[in-house]
Amino acid sequence: MVARIFTYLLRYGMLRIKQKASFLFHQLR
Repeated sequence: MVARIFTYLLRYGMLRIKQKASFLFHQLR
C-alpha cells in the first residue's frame, strides 16, 4: 500500500516538474 502511494506521488511530482520545465522553456523563448 505504501509503495502504491509512493509511486503515485512520484508520478505526480514528475508531471509537475515536466509542466514547470515546459513553462520555463516557453518563457525563455
